[in-house]
Amino acid sequence: TINVFVYYKVSDSCEKMGSIKGTRRQTPYFGDYTTEVTAVANAGYRFVTWDDGNTNATRKDKATDQAMTIYCATFAAI
Repeated sequence: TINVFVYYKVSDSCEKMGSIKGTRRQTPYFGDYTTEVTAVANAGYRFVTWDDGNTNATRKDKATDQAMTIYCATFAAI
């Protein structure tokens, strides 16, 4: 059985604009799903997108054959 590393983070330029609710570092087995995480905007900001184009703030992902996957949330001022 293979574990896959999945990491959820806020883009470096947006660290003061929001945060990730849920477990940021996860190691699901290949083919399994991560637990749900949500990109949460701070007051005065809004969630825009994840770096893979997903525009849903809440997500869970299937572990792929990649050894490590990083999803980065982006926020913007309202």
